[in-house]
Amino acid sequence: MEPKQEVEITSQVLLPVDGPRCELAESPRWDGVAWWWLDVPAGAVYRMVPGAAAELMLRTGRRASFLAPLGPGRLVLAEENRLQRLRLVGGTVRIEPRIRVPLPAGWLLNDGCLGPDGSIWVGSVAPAGADGRRPATGSLIRVTTHGEISAPVSGFALSNGLGWIDSRTLLHADSGTGIVWRHRFDTAFAAIESKEYLRIPAPEGLPDGLAIDSAGLIWLAVYGAGEVRAIRDGRTVARVPVPTAQTTAVAVGGLAGDELLVTTAREGYDDVRSAAEPLAGRIFHGTVSTMNASEERG
Repeated sequence: MEPKQEVEITSQVLLPVDGPRCELAESPRWDGVAWWWLDVPAGAVYRMVPGAAAELMLRTGRRASFLAPLGPGRLVLAEENRLQRLRLVGGTVRIEPRIRVPLPAGWLLNDGCLGPDGSIWVGSVAPAGADGRRPATGSLIRVTTHGEISAPVSGFALSNGLGWIDSRTLLHADSGTGIVWRHRFDTAFAAIESKEYLRIPAPEGLPDGLAIDSAGLIWLAVYGAGEVRAIRDGRTVARVPVPTAQTTAVAVGGLAGDELLVTTAREGYDDVRSAAEPLAGRIFHGTVSTMNASEERG
């Protein structure tokens, strides 16, 4: 049996990057050259090259929910119920033709990612009720490179982080229920099974954005807890503290593939709380590495 790996945080704290304070920062991504992320309510798209300050690249004025890199300077952006391509040309982001996803009135797209075949996977969410909660009637929607749209799995309240473990297995966080699901698909991406992979008890926070590194570790942002968890086989093996509670998402990347970029939010804050917690809504960066537990013991 191979010895288990444990996670060593080589940077003991995440440090705020030289960039904006957002209301609801989300969808950090590494495109192979630079980091990207969103401020959701304003549809603001930011880019940061390693060693430089963040730049505002685009502001649509409409709610945006996720970015998915297609390569350096090429991304898919979701806003409201539309998907569109972005292309960086000469320092300017150009918006290319968009696809409108048919959703009922008031419904929205939320977090998403690229599938193994280049298709786009994105969660849909129903409008919140009078109590502020969303019914578990949302779906995971697949949009192929030919524009074909399907909903392979459904029954989710607030779909967030998505990440592929392998070419047929998708992890998916439902913040509305506190469950991270593991979905299995056949070669045509029809659902074979959906099982609970892990559950975050409500007092501990909500599972939000996630990323999977090259070693197969799952990095999960826990909203309300001020932390990112490293998870293997459904078990937390390390925690990275974030100096503000509303941790929204995490990305793995950097030139060596050993860096984390973490987004946070100050949504729902009044002026007093916002002033008292100046790090809420900032973006944080750190470096991580994995270490074989038996090697560490010598």
